[in-house]
Amino acid sequence: MRAATHAGMNPSTPRAALLLLLSGCATPTDEATPPATDAPSSRIDLCDALDVPTLVDPAFPSEAFLTVDGVPFGRARPHRPGGHAFAWSLVDPAHDGARDWRYPDAAVRAVQDAGADVVGTVENAVNPGADAGVMELYVPPDDREGFTRFVADLVERYDGDGVADMPGLVAPVAAWELGNEPSCTPDDDACADAFVALMDASAAAARSADAAVEIYPAAAAPPLLPGSTQDENPRFAAPWERWLANGDRSNVDGLVVHALVGSAVPGVQDILGWWRDRAPDLPLTVGELGSRGVGGTPRVHPDPEEEAAWLRDAVDEAFRAGTARVGWCHTRHAPEEIPTLVATLTDLAARYP
Repeated sequence: MRAATHAGMNPSTPRAALLLLLSGCATPTDEATPPATDAPSSRIDLCDALDVPTLVDPAFPSEAFLTVDGVPFGRARPHRPGGHAFAWSLVDPAHDGARDWRYPDAAVRAVQDAGADVVGTVENAVNPGADAGVMELYVPPDDREGFTRFVADLVERYDGDGVADMPGLVAPVAAWELGNEPSCTPDDDACADAFVALMDASAAAARSADAAVEIYPAAAAPPLLPGSTQDENPRFAAPWERWLANGDRSNVDGLVVHALVGSAVPGVQDILGWWRDRAPDLPLTVGELGSRGVGGTPRVHPDPEEEAAWLRDAVDEAFRAGTARVGWCHTRHAPEEIPTLVATLTDLAARYP
């Protein structure tokens, strides 16, 4: 876990290997006690770590935390399917400053109970859709000030400085992604400009609350067209080209670019090329790498042995090229039924501390 340097935190808190494929999430009143282990931290992370049918029920009686037995992931992102854990509309539906932290607290506890560090994805809506403006992150200009206040309060709650912290917080949140997969039509300058303004204001708000946390602009959907090397996907590339040209990089620590879960194209090499050409000064995380099917339809690697070999090659290629971290999404196969895949993940997690 991230070193606990803030007041009231224990810097010797041990990290743990993630424990069980479907282990129950702690209730909001439980105190977290992470199990002890000598497993090192890893730059292999777990994404989409909460599997919940919906987040609209504020009671959230029994979410499941998806992990893979014995794999010492470094970080976990409690995000999808079903909705966003760190959403303004979930914590403050009326946007009046009355915060209900029960669900994000439970998500943080689930990750820290499993011994991983938390990566939080900040969102405006629990179940955002492809609305006009920035998809999955559309915040009307009149709401931007309120949203950035929410970002500051959110980061403050999980920074571990002893001020307005979540009860039972074991370690600070390691990193915040300021949204998920924005898009703009290429000729919509207002959308691209709104994305830049929202990222800059949100990053400044997050940094004001926690000087030590890692901050990333909204994780990018694959900015390249499937099957093509360096041919951009216009709607996903548009906001990023604008931010890379005009955005304020002073408060961010890198970029997160998603591979297309369940597809071999665009390949990791294409994402690496896009990054090297546009932002080699910003450390890269390749996120959402995996072969989960979408909508129940498998895309690639129907054979688990093939999946394990592909994963090993993709991760090795990413780190050889200088990638800072890799986020793996759970497989379309049941991990406990794929010894080769579990062994591959375990080996990769140990190989890239």
